[in-house]
Formats: sequence, C-alpha cells, structure tokens
Amino acid sequence: MSKNYTQLNLVQRYQIEALLKTGLRQNLIAKQIGVHPSTVGRELRRNIALRGRTAGDYVASNAQRKTDIRHQQKPKQVLFTAEMKRHAIKQLIVDKWSPELISVKGRESGQCPISHEWLYHWIWESKHGNKRVDRAYKKLYKYLKHGKRRRKRGNSKDRRGVIQNRVPIEKRPKIVSKRKRLGDIEVDLMMGKNHKGALLVMTDRASLHTRIKKLNGKTSDEVTAAIIKKLTNSSYDLHTLTFDNDKAFTDHQEIGKELDVDTYFTRPYTSQDKGTVENRNLLSSKAGFSAVLEKYQIATPKYITYHEGINLETIKKEFNFPILLKVDYSFSGIGLKMVEKPEDLSTSIEEIHDNLNLVLQEFIQGEDIGVEALFHEGKLIMYNCATINGYMYNRFSFTTGRTYYRDERIEKLLTELGEKIGLNGFASIQYVYCNDKDIFYLIEVDVRTNSWLPYGRFTGYNFSDGIRSIFDPTGNHKLLTKPKPKNTKVNVYIFDRDIRRCVKNRDYNGLLKWVTNHDGRWKYIPLYDWKLFRRIVSKIIYDFKQKII
Repeated sequence: MSKNYTQLNLVQRYQIEALLKTGLRQNLIAKQIGVHPSTVGRELRRNIALRGRTAGDYVASNAQRKTDIRHQQKPKQVLFTAEMKRHAIKQLIVDKWSPELISVKGRESGQCPISHEWLYHWIWESKHGNKRVDRAYKKLYKYLKHGKRRRKRGNSKDRRGVIQNRVPIEKRPKIVSKRKRLGDIEVDLMMGKNHKGALLVMTDRASLHTRIKKLNGKTSDEVTAAIIKKLTNSSYDLHTLTFDNDKAFTDHQEIGKELDVDTYFTRPYTSQDKGTVENRNLLSSKAGFSAVLEKYQIATPKYITYHEGINLETIKKEFNFPILLKVDYSFSGIGLKMVEKPEDLSTSIEEIHDNLNLVLQEFIQGEDIGVEALFHEGKLIMYNCATINGYMYNRFSFTTGRTYYRDERIEKLLTELGEKIGLNGFASIQYVYCNDKDIFYLIEVDVRTNSWLPYGRFTGYNFSDGIRSIFDPTGNHKLLTKPKPKNTKVNVYIFDRDIRRCVKNRDYNGLLKWVTNHDGRWKYIPLYDWKLFRRIVSKIIYDFKQKII
C-alpha cells in the first residue's frame, strides 16, 4: 500500500514559530497544524540554528531556506542511462555532431532526450572528475568543436553586468598602433595564486615605461584609485588607456575624466589587442617565461612549478643538482635560492616565504653572457653581447665589468627570439653557454632598460642610433651593423660598482688598475656629472671605512 507524504509549507512553518513563542508543547502544535508530532520534532531538529544570532531559536524563513537548499542538493533519479551515453558518444565521435544537435535529434527520436546543457556538464565532469563510472569518457572533450574552452551555462548573455559606455579598440586613433608617441598606456591585472592579491601593470606602448602596483584585490574601486594615483603625476602627457573586458575596469569613465584621457577596450578573448602589456606580464613571470620558451623550442633549463602535494622525491630523481628555487614575479636576484644537494630540497622550500609561487629550475654550469638588445615589432635593431668579468656580490647579483664582442651565433638567436615572441623595445637578456653541449641556454629576458645600455657608445654600437632608426620615417628597421673586426673585444666597467666590489672583496689589484688607468678605465668615471660623481665617491668611502678601517 502506497503512502502519500505531504511536506510542511511556509505558512505552517510560520504557525510553528508563533506557537513555540507561546510555550505550547510539540504534540499540541502538531495537532493544531494537522501533522504528526514526529514531523514537528524532525522540523525543529533540522532547522534550529546551533550558532549565530538566531542560535537556539526556530525562524520560519530560515527553515524554509534550508529546506529549499536540501531539496536542490539531494540525489536525484538518474535519467541519463548507459544506452543514452552510448548513443551520444557515437554521434559525438563518429557523426561529429555538437551537443546541441545531439539534444535536438535525441528528443525527436526519443533515443537521447537530454538537454545540451546536461551533455556539456557530463563531458566536462568526466574530464575533470575521477569517478570510476566516468573514467572511460575522460577524452570526450577533445571531440567538441571548441575543446580547449569550457562552455559556460548561459554564456549567450552575461548576467554579471556589463561595462557601460565602452569604446571598442577599433575606434582608437591609428597613431597609437604606430608607437610614435608617449602616453598611450595599456593596463592589465595579474592575479595571484588562488586569486589572493593582484598586480596592476601599466605599460607605455612606445617607451615600454612600466608602472606596477600591488593590490589586495581587484574590486573596481581599488583598481580605479590605484590607476589614478599612479598616473596622476606622469612625467609625460597621457593620451589613451586601453583595457581588457575585466569588470575591475568598470569605472573607466571616472579614470578618463580624472586623467583627461580617452579609454578603449579590447575585443573579447583577444589578448593581442593589448600585446605590449600582456607580453611584459608573461616575461615577468618565471613560469610563464619558461612555458613560452618551451612552446617555441628555445633552449632553456629544465623547470617545474611547485605546488602543494608535488612529489619531491620525483624531482630529486629527475633533476640534476644543483637547482635554483625562483619566486615567480621577482626581480634582481631577490627570491632566489640555490639548492646544492637533493636532501636539502624540502628544507630550502620551507625557508622561502612565498613557496606556493615558486619555480624549480636546473642550474646550468657554463659561461654567463649578458646581452642588451633593441627590437622593433619583433625585429632585431641593435645588440651588444658580453662575457662577465665581475659581480657585485655573487653570480646572481649586479655585474660590475663586462667584455663586449660580436657573435654571429648570438645574433641569430636574438633574431629568432624577437620574431617568435614579438619583442618590442629594449630587452636585457641573459644566456649561459654550456661548452660541453655547445648550447646557449636562455635564462632571462627582462623587458626593462638596464645600467649597461648607455655604455654601448664605448663598443661602437650606440643605442641612440637604434632609436633614431626606429623613429626615422624613411628607415627600414633592419639590424644596424658596422664593418668592425669580429675578434675585437672591449672591456667596459661601471665605475661605482667595480670600485665598491674591489673594496668589499679587498681586491687591491683591481683598485690599482683604476688608479693607473689600466685599459683606459678613467673614461668610465662620470666626471661629466659632478653631483653624481660626489655621490658615488661618498658610497665608496663609506664601504672603505666599513671593510678596511
């Protein structure tokens, strides 16, 4: 004999709440509203809060909300049978039908009367899940027409709201694309791990002048305030700001009004519309940089990104030690640690504060080669390469002396690098040459200017000439070369760095070379700027007192 069950409705719950306040017993409340006493007892056990503002009290509205949630989350009858799955798989793989077409035809024939949304859900749950019944279907997503992008329910209409009064990038002045003027800024957000914190990055398209601001989150109010504060006192006039379609840039009109600039938005899912800042972000990331090099088959040390649960024993077996631990988005050797032995790996990782944002990379034994280069839209315009003569502290710190020379192999590598990853502007590049394997390993590409760029005039390759060729409307933007002997080498030193290195390391022979103008070193002393010279001398005297006296 079947039983008919009726559930409490909202009206009955309000009655229970009111009768409880009068002090009536549960059996009398049940009789009053016409249900069994166990129904009232079960209702109170399920829906009386144990903590919070209403702890110990029965609230009808809260009880109804909890009941609705339980109904939504309870297991439902399985309607997608094995026979339906076989039918859907055949049409997806053999007939090359989309889930939408499978759903329409399935309803017509009655063989697979399932909505296309459920089919998408099943395919992606099989890919990402690990249920035994779904393991056979893990590769089904590859047969979708857009297998690399997950279809979101209701994506035909974005219900999160839209950015009002956006101006598409197609209406941006054409002069912006030519990179002929300062003040055309691209803006982007880089999110931290687990969406905790963010970096606001703003890059000028012509000069690659970049401003970076660390944020606690990506709310539109915080992002707007940071952009206005960073750009208000710009040393050059601002003309345009280009954003992507992130909701963090909702207040773009306020930004445009405060800074007196025009704002534009890229096309959806088109990162190349904002390629300058996107490329800069990617090269700033150790993991992103290594992934790019791997994609274009550019020689780089073996690496792996660290995450919780990673098997350190596997790393110890597969990697050749020593290895380097690098904190992602770190600069100037900060956040870098060398691990000499496998048994020290776990301890070294624990010592790094930001170890959930870490890249592990093999350390290549070889000759360090520093390169300063100028690119224009992927084309190599000028370069200087050098072996390293001295470091301020260690191999990962500032260099103090270099020997510049020309190398056709480096020139070829730079040309390919610029074309493959679309470099534009200045780049400070580091290679390590492994003599045993005859391979140049690319270690770093820093798309910022460095202290060695002005010293190009001593090598015969002045970067000022390269800049003039880029902005020359009649120029063909080809590699600038000079008929100089290939075996010519030029020793160059940065005065303050090398003197301080000599003092710190008690290198009296190095100091003597400066005193006696060995290799013509006096030409590197900045006598043209008396204030700068005095400041440098003050630092040297301070170091001398600390180390010698």
